[in-house]
Parts: sequence; structure tokens; C-alpha cells
Amino acid sequence: MIRWPFLGRDEERAALAAALDSGGGVLLTGPHGVGKSALAAQPGGLRLRGTGPSVALGAFAHLLPADAPHANLLAWAAERLGPGLLLIADDADRIDDASAALLHHLVTRDQARVVAVARSEAGLPAPLRALGLPRLELAPLRQEHAARLLTAALGARVEGATVRRFCRAAAGDLRFLRELVTAALAAGALARLDGVWCSRGRLPLSPCLRELVRAEIGDLDEDERDVLELIAVHESVDAALLLACGRPDAVHRVERRGLITSCPRGQSLLVRLAHPMYQAVVREWVGPLRARHQIHRLSPADTAMTDREQQVGQLASWGLTNREIADWLGVSHRTVGNHLHRLYAKVGVNDRTHLAEVLTFPR
Repeated sequence: MIRWPFLGRDEERAALAAALDSGGGVLLTGPHGVGKSALAAQPGGLRLRGTGPSVALGAFAHLLPADAPHANLLAWAAERLGPGLLLIADDADRIDDASAALLHHLVTRDQARVVAVARSEAGLPAPLRALGLPRLELAPLRQEHAARLLTAALGARVEGATVRRFCRAAAGDLRFLRELVTAALAAGALARLDGVWCSRGRLPLSPCLRELVRAEIGDLDEDERDVLELIAVHESVDAALLLACGRPDAVHRVERRGLITSCPRGQSLLVRLAHPMYQAVVREWVGPLRARHQIHRLSPADTAMTDREQQVGQLASWGLTNREIADWLGVSHRTVGNHLHRLYAKVGVNDRTHLAEVLTFPR
């Protein structure tokens, strides 16, 4: 069992301590999985969790007796809780109105300090917004911090290329990093060589990691699913082409949900899935026939393979190196590389593993 210590974030910890020392509290924000809850944990802090609007004072239910009065609810709750409180409000955007009003009541009367934790894009209940808490934004974990964390968790130095590989896959998300490392260890894809941890082969996806990613993607209708599949198969899609091939309203919905992202490319926009783990999981649920359909939707004329590309693709999908393919076909390894480059572009992949998944060859 790996033990994951909380390392790094020295500047953020100092800023959080300063905000609490000045009174009132702080709003701690950031994307999913960057360690907001771990940073927010403070000695003596009482943890609250937003559970939605259905239960009044639901965030405080574990701290208050069940016999709440029908009148003067806030005064009653404040008296029961007492002074000098440090409250850690996880999922602050989901706190019910009564709990948010009680938090506002406690903080403005100097009865409590609060660390409110929420996703960057989430909107807070009005009573929490009215507190005007200073905001501390937590960025995704940087590579140098991830290297320290991996070394501490695994108990030995981790090869630089392995650190970079896990960092690219997790993209700063600590939850994904932990699950990727756990799955790699279990599958033997991460092992110690001469005292140094190294990863070899494809990083596996564990059932737990798949469920974590699927839960974050959430429920999709058929049009939204189609948009994600189309982007995943091609890895990136020109925005104008995506809007022409998919349903624009579905594209806009998945963008609002943070499932896709875009970046400028010349005069146009290039659209990708918002996280590499989304890419990996969506690719898994797209079968070979569906993948071919998605490939040909965007550029059917350009995706026809030549006989030589077919040969090179088949050999590459078997795991042969460029040099071995060159020897097999009697061409130079540079020629093989050129064929592969064109083939990757045609079928929307960038490595041999995904080529084998997307294309089917006779064996």
C-alpha cells in the first residue's frame, strides 16, 4: 500500500496561513484533483461538506443536535457551536442556503474563520460571496513537485522520463497520478531497476481509474458522446470542422461542462479533450468499426491508405521498430518514418499503440 504524503505547495500553505491569521478566512479554488482538500485541512478544523439544497443546515448536520427549532435557527445553531471555530467547507458551491447563511453569520460575528473550498468555475451561494473572502487559486501540480511526491511515495528515486510520463498522463491531477502509479505497479509497468523506479510499456488503466474518469465526464446524451468520440479518435479537431460534422449545440454543451478545450492554431481553433485521461477512457469505449467511421467523417478522401502505408502500418502495429520494418521491406528507416507520419495524420493517432487499436489488419 502506497502512502502519499502532502508535499510541496509551500507558497500556497504560507498564503493560506496568512489569510487565516488575518481573520475571516479564505476561498480556496482550483480544478479537480489538485489537492485543494488536502491543503485546506488544518489542525483543529471542523470539516463541512456541501450536500446540495435538499437539507437545511445539512453541512452542519454532524455538528448540531437534531432538535432544531422552527424560529431563530441561526442564533440557535451559533449558540450550540460555540466560539473560536475553524470551519473547512468542502464543496462550498453545493452548500445549502441555510448552511451558507450560518457560515456568514458565524464569520461576520467573529465566531469562526472559514476555509471555503470550491472548483475554479463554480459559483458560490450568495451568503458566502458576500463575505468577500480573499481567493487563493491552486494550480495543477508542477513536474518538480510531482517528482518529489513520487520519490517520497515510492521510497526511491524515480527516473526523469518516468516522472514526465506520469505527469503528462495525469496533467497535474493528484487523483489520476495516484491511480496511474498504483495501476502501473500492479501490472508490472513500474519497477525498480538498479534502485531507480522506471516505467516500461503502456500505462494501464485500472477499473478504479476508469470509474474515476467516467464519473468526472458524467452522463452524456448520444450527441455529446459522439462529439467526445470524434475528438478522441482524431486527438485534435479543427473547431470549424467539428461544428460542421457534429451537432453545434452538443459541442457547446460539452465545452460548458469543461470536457473539451481549445487553443489557437493560426487563424482557427484546435479542439481537444480537456484531459489526457478523458482521451484514454473515451478511446477505450470506441470500437474499431466506430473508430473507422469517426475517422472517415472528417476527411474521407484523405484517409485512403496506399499499399505501402498499409504494409508499414501492419508491421508497426505488431510492435516492430522503424529499423526492423525497413529491413523487412527493403527501404530506409527514414522512408518508414515518413510513411508512419502520413499514416498517423490520416487516422488521427500519434503512436503505434493507438494505430493498432484503430486499424485492423489480417494476421
